[in-house]
Amino acid sequence: MLSPMHLQYLVGLCCLRRDPSAVDVTIGDMVLDTAAGKVRDVDVTVTITAQGVISAFKAYEVKGEDKPLDVVTVEQLCMKLKDMPSVTTRAIVSTSGFTTAAVVKAQTHDVRLFHLKQWTTPMAAQFREFAEAGRPADFFRHFYSTLLTWISYYIELLTPTHPKSFEWSGQTPIYGPDGYPHKQFTDGSALTEALLIRSTDELISVPSVRDRLDQMPAPRLVEDEEILGGKWAHAHVMDLSSEGIFLKLDEKLVQATETAVSGDLRWQSRKRKPEFLVLEDVASKEAFAGAAILELGNPTGDLMAFVFAPDSRSANVETIRLEEKHRNVIRQVKIRDAGRSYRAAARP
Repeated sequence: MLSPMHLQYLVGLCCLRRDPSAVDVTIGDMVLDTAAGKVRDVDVTVTITAQGVISAFKAYEVKGEDKPLDVVTVEQLCMKLKDMPSVTTRAIVSTSGFTTAAVVKAQTHDVRLFHLKQWTTPMAAQFREFAEAGRPADFFRHFYSTLLTWISYYIELLTPTHPKSFEWSGQTPIYGPDGYPHKQFTDGSALTEALLIRSTDELISVPSVRDRLDQMPAPRLVEDEEILGGKWAHAHVMDLSSEGIFLKLDEKLVQATETAVSGDLRWQSRKRKPEFLVLEDVASKEAFAGAAILELGNPTGDLMAFVFAPDSRSANVETIRLEEKHRNVIRQVKIRDAGRSYRAAARP
């Protein structure tokens, strides 16, 4: 379920939950390698300060492999991190574990190893604030993803400098202000998808829209069964002046400064089975953090992460959304203030 980029983001969230005093958590950071004489990428960095002075700069390399990381791979990562003197704490995260020789090699170079694995052991064994809890799958029984969806829609683009009406479709080319294809929205289809997602993201905080959730049918305990609310007509206007969206109309480049989406909206909910993962210290077998990961089932492939630290009953709750430019590589993404804290309660 988790892509390599999702794994990096999740490890960053685990670091944030474990070190709430961190002033900066960056995914895909660039750190100076003094041996190479240039900056190089590090999957996750964590900066902690005490009275305004940096007291810890932690770096984590995240590897998702099918087989345990061997001594050659770990040695290469150790050398990479060693040549970054600004880093005071170095660590490697693997989703497949490590060979015995790799563990010895990391210990020699004072690099911590963590295993991100399926979380199946009772929570009470590693999370002392959940002393009454069994396995995570038994404790967190019910997760529902609820989405706001345009089930029918009509999208207008407003172009003040071109007063005549015009038609556009999924094949319509979209341009930037320089007349070249738009860097984010290459055609009308990509623009339509982005506008629908943006619209629902904005509308879910509108009180009249949220009130419709109260009219949803009562959920049932059937796995992955979709529960549909009633549809209602709605219209939503959004400003596009800062998006740099241009069309060629009558051989002229014309900017779309506003859009109006109209049609039918509906809330829909589905019970989903989460994936439970724990980030465990290889040497001590202690849990660094645990997480419940839930697929939301929306067009952007968002995930919901509930991240726990061993010494607290609170969980940071965060939606993981990767922009298109981050699907294959993440650079300089800050997540320091991403999480919201919730307190967990045991269910009978």
